Amino acid sequence: MFLTRAQGTVEYLVIIGVIIVLSLVAVGFVLTAGDQVGSVNSSSSKISSWTNAISVTEAAVNSDGNYYLKIINNNPDFVTVSNVSLGDVNQNFSQDLFFADAKGFVIESSDVCGSGDIATKDVIVTYITKDGLTKKEVYPAKVTFDCTNYNLAQANLANVCPSCGDVCSGGSQSLVDSSTTVAAGCYTETALETVDTDLVSANIKSGTSLFGLTGTFNGSGWTSGMTACYNSSDTSGISCGGTDFPNQDGDYSSAKNFTYSYNSMVGLDNETGLMWQKALGENANWQNVLKYCYNLVLCDDNTFQGSSGAAGSCTGHGTLVYDDWRLPNIMESMSSVDFSQSNPFSSPSMFSGYSNLYFWTSTTNFSSSARAYYLFLSSASANISIAYDNKSTSYRAHCVRTN
Repeated sequence: MFLTRAQGTVEYLVIIGVIIVLSLVAVGFVLTAGDQVGSVNSSSSKISSWTNAISVTEAAVNSDGNYYLKIINNNPDFVTVSNVSLGDVNQNFSQDLFFADAKGFVIESSDVCGSGDIATKDVIVTYITKDGLTKKEVYPAKVTFDCTNYNLAQANLANVCPSCGDVCSGGSQSLVDSSTTVAAGCYTETALETVDTDLVSANIKSGTSLFGLTGTFNGSGWTSGMTACYNSSDTSGISCGGTDFPNQDGDYSSAKNFTYSYNSMVGLDNETGLMWQKALGENANWQNVLKYCYNLVLCDDNTFQGSSGAAGSCTGHGTLVYDDWRLPNIMESMSSVDFSQSNPFSSPSMFSGYSNLYFWTSTTNFSSSARAYYLFLSSASANISIAYDNKSTSYRAHCVRTN
C-alpha cells in the first residue's frame, strides 16, 4: 500500500508540473504577441512624425507661385542641400546646414493661388554629406502649402532664391573689366556697358551681335580716313559702292575720329585706340628718341615731363596720368595720318600745325640694321614719304601709347 500510494503521488506531481509548463508557454506567447503589436504601433508613430536626416518644419506658397520650405538638418554632421523638388518643379541650391541649423528654401513655379487656397506637393530633398555622398530624402507624405503672401528675412534664406532679390551668403559681387574670368557666385544686376564703356555698337563689326548690341563698325580699325571714291581720271569723286571701280578704300574706311584731352596735349585715335603726344618731341638720333619716349610722363597739369637723358617726374606738376609712352612703329605712324586731306598737316591729323618734318619710328630696316624707318611729311608737295636712314641722324620724336 505504501509503495502504491507513493507511486500515485509522484504521478500526480508530474501531471501538475506539465500543466504549469504549458501555462507558462501560453503566457509567453501572449506577451510576445503583445510586444510585436506594440512595435508596429511604435513604427507607425515614427512614420507619422517623420524626421530622419532632413525635416520640413514650415511650408507656404505665395500668389506668384513661389513655394517656401523651412528645412532643418537633424544629422549630427553638416550637409549641403543641392536640390529641392516639389512635384514637377525643382530648384538647385548650394546651402550648408549644420546640425539643428534651419534655412528657408524658395522654389519658383508657374502655379497661381489665391488667399485661402491649399496646395499639396511631394517633397524630395537632395543633399551631399560631409563625405561627398549624394542622398535623397523623399518625404513620406504630401506636404500641405497654405497660400499666403509671406514676408521673408533674406538672412534666413538659402543662397539661391528666385524673385527674392540678393540673398547670396557673403553678399553679391560686381563684374569688372580687369579680368576675363568670371568667378562663381552671385552678382548684382549690371548693365555691361557700364562695366566696359567700350561696349558700344561702333566698336562691334557690322552684322555681329554681342550681348544684345548690333555692330555698326565697317572699318578695319586702321582706317586711312578716306571716305570718298574715285575713277581713273583726276576728277571729283564718284559714288562709293559701284561696280566700275569697286571695293576702294572709301568703300570701307571711316573718317578719322580723334578725341583731344589735357588741353589738347594728347589725341586719342578712336579707331585704333592709340593715344598720341600732340606736341613735338625731341629732335635727336634714333637711340635718344627711343629713350625720350620711354622717359616721358604726362602730368595732370597738362604738361609732359622727361627727356632722353632723364626720367620724367610729376613732382610739382600734379599727379601722374600716363607713363607708358613709346616710339611708334612704322605702321602706327602711318595710321595717324589722315589721307582724306590735301595736306597731311590739316586737322584732325596728329601733325596739324607742323610742316616739313621727319619723324623716327621704332622699326629697324631688316636689310641694314644700322638704319631705321622714318616718316616724312611735306607741306610743299602735300606728300607723305616712308624711307630709312642711319640711326645716327637726328629726327623728331612722336610718342604714342596704347590706350
